Amino acid sequence: MSYQTSSGWSPLCGLDAANQPIQAVSVAGVWTAVSGDSARYSASTTQFTLACRARTIAKCVELGYKTYNGYTTQLTTCVRLLRGDYCGSGNANTVDGTTLNLYDNVGVQADTQTWVAEAEWTPSGARCINSQNKRTLRARAVQGPQVREGHRDRDLRLGLHQRRVLIDELPQRFQAQTTK
Repeated sequence: MSYQTSSGWSPLCGLDAANQPIQAVSVAGVWTAVSGDSARYSASTTQFTLACRARTIAKCVELGYKTYNGYTTQLTTCVRLLRGDYCGSGNANTVDGTTLNLYDNVGVQADTQTWVAEAEWTPSGARCINSQNKRTLRARAVQGPQVREGHRDRDLRLGLHQRRVLIDELPQRFQAQTTK
């Protein structure tokens, strides 16, 4: 997909490393920038968002969270999770290339690893975080402790219920070293 400017046509999502146009996927509803880095989702049957592949919204759609299949809650939660938006404020706390395992309350993504749980997620951000996680600790230093913390891995892995939409896990190397 391209758009025209006074200097010619440009690919909507830019070019990849091979100098090829990056594709976009359409997603029902609108993501609106509120201020700075923050964004809000509004469901719509008459408007849509073009999400660039290899970016957060498109990644979540490609994981299976398609609004037309009824997974709007999981899509909006997935966007918060992948961005590391713990407080739901729109502030991203991610590091490119971080490997994670995520699973949900509807069976689209299953728990495939025995890694350390990081957080329970909802469309509003993290509902509960594992306070022994390095990535979480870095985010708290930036945002402050605005979500409930203190749960350990086994508490987060007990299962999903209606308030927990997604849980993510990180490899052991992200576990903070505790001193006695």
